[in-house]
Amino acid sequence: MDVLLEMEPGNAEAMFLKGELAELAGDYDEARAQYEAVADHHPGHPGIFYRLGIVLANHFPEETERAAEAFHRAFERNPDNEDAYYQYAMLLNESLGRNEEAAEYFQKVLEKQADHPFANYDLALLYHRRGEVDQARAYYLEAIRINPELQTEENDLAFAVDQVEAAKEPAETEVRTSETIEIP
Repeated sequence: MDVLLEMEPGNAEAMFLKGELAELAGDYDEARAQYEAVADHHPGHPGIFYRLGIVLANHFPEETERAAEAFHRAFERNPDNEDAYYQYAMLLNESLGRNEEAAEYFQKVLEKQADHPFANYDLALLYHRRGEVDQARAYYLEAIRINPELQTEENDLAFAVDQVEAAKEPAETEVRTSETIEIP
């Protein structure tokens, strides 16, 4: 790889691959340097802003704004990358305090992948913090329908799931009873 880069210092594929190998080896400084070089000199390279965003978000917490910018550029270039939308929404919500904007991007994730359990769960948490209990519960119920591992006693209590289920039981019982009665 280094030989190729000596022969062709601006080879985008070689720099990107060197970044991926550095990332796999846990050398995040080198991965960042390689990804930034590709982003600077070859901004049209597929996946470069997504990889840069991942490295920045996961290993350089002081670079949250820059990571968010990288994810934004990633989904601008590839609107089908729902994880770039999700990562962007997570940064907006958790690190940058831009909750309203985060909710919009979590919704965009769900438009692209309706069964995304974590976007549903994150929306549930976001609405819960805002005191919008019914919306929070609806997103939580959808999240646990998709991924039952998200259901815990604490979450059920926080989202008042027992109260909702208890309220639904009589209506469901009545429907079942009327459906099972046979009239000769």
